[in-house]
Amino acid sequence: MGRHNDKEIPRVRLNGKVYRLCDVYKYFPVSDNTVRSRYKKGLRGAELIHGKGVFKAVYKL
Repeated sequence: MGRHNDKEIPRVRLNGKVYRLCDVYKYFPVSDNTVRSRYKKGLRGAELIHGKGVFKAVYKL
């Protein structure tokens, strides 16, 4: 018998596509640990890749 894990892998939406959190580093220039730590901090979307404040830099109010 194998181990059974009831946790689902989180999915995130980036650039109009949905990726599993564990696969983001395969498609974008960011490490797996960085993506996971940013996700735990509550960052979503482009902030997972570029870091906090990416929207402020692009869209100045």
